[in-house]
Amino acid sequence: MDNLIYTLLAALVVTINANANVIAKGATASLGRIRPLVEGELPHIGVFYTGDIPLGELGASNLTFIDWDVSVAVEIALDADATTTAEDFQREMLNLRADVHEALETAAPTQGLSFVINTIVRGADEPLTDDVGKRKTLSYRSNWTFHIRTTKNDMTT
Repeated sequence: MDNLIYTLLAALVVTINANANVIAKGATASLGRIRPLVEGELPHIGVFYTGDIPLGELGASNLTFIDWDVSVAVEIALDADATTTAEDFQREMLNLRADVHEALETAAPTQGLSFVINTIVRGADEPLTDDVGKRKTLSYRSNWTFHIRTTKNDMTT
């Protein structure tokens, strides 16, 4: 199933990067990263796999396929200078969140992938803000679930 999850994540990145509002704001999306972002890379949208679970009371209960809920986090990271007001910073973050939401919901329910059945928004975590020197940074994570289907004997299809 790993290659299906990677295909899903890559498709989400492409969808977000194709959104006109995201482009206009100078943001770019990429698959989850292990190195920190630097100032010139912000605003940035990270797409992260956060887990999966088979559906059904008893797990895989069908003889030919398994339905899964795959959890994905979409993290927005922004920065601003010391003169930016808290209200403007929050507005910028919420506008970028709306752009990401629009991109993913426009491609819903399948995200253009044959193995995706549904796209479900799961809300968001509290934004993390940091004031360091003359810069302000904000990180904000929204959570999504993608209902996917794999065959029982070969989780790559």
